Amino acid sequence: EEVIEEEIEEPTLISLGEFKLTAYCSCEKCCGKWAKDRPKDENGNDIVIGSEGTVLEPLGSIAVDTSVIPYGTKIMIYDRVFVAQDTGKSIVGNCIDVYFGSDERNHEEADIFGVQYAEVFLVEE
Repeated sequence: EEVIEEEIEEPTLISLGEFKLTAYCSCEKCCGKWAKDRPKDENGNDIVIGSEGTVLEPLGSIAVDTSVIPYGTKIMIYDRVFVAQDTGKSIVGNCIDVYFGSDERNHEEADIFGVQYAEVFLVEE
């Protein structure tokens, strides 16, 4: 049987420069009034819907200033691809807020992440 090898094209990465990175979870401390009355999943964890209208993925969704990075844009930070699906009043200019999730450990992980600065890349497929 013949094996056909398919070439997988690597995405093109375009530097957007250095951004301030912060982190958040679904708790009221991180999200304020938006954390109240969230729907729950089968494990009792919050289902978090970003301002774009899609369910956020832990360590996959980011909040952005949509005048800098439009909704749906794929961004690479530290060799991980994220999707712009949320925004917030404190996310202005070259700032990205990484969503860490909605279970109890996520707030602590977001605090540990703290504030970082890193080069951010646009992922073009």
